[in-house]
Amino acid sequence: MRNAFEKECLERYDEAFSVIEMEKKKTEDEKAKKLLMQYMAEYKNYANQVKAQELLLSARNLNPMIWNLLAESNLKNCIVLLMDKQQMW
Repeated sequence: MRNAFEKECLERYDEAFSVIEMEKKKTEDEKAKKLLMQYMAEYKNYANQVKAQELLLSARNLNPMIWNLLAESNLKNCIVLLMDKQQMW
């Protein structure tokens, strides 16, 4: 996981995704796999939001407690729009 974090710091999100994907393939623990899938989706979201959502849907089928990147992204967009509108007034 440290290696994935270092790749993220260098904005090499595809490489960070690959590191976590390899860890997911190695682990037998189902809870760990679900969490790793969430991390993979976070990195994939930088390059391909659609694929990230598909990955999250797969993870959510295994664990409904995994949050939704799309919902968070939409919330951030709404906040930015509201702040822009307030500045216009």
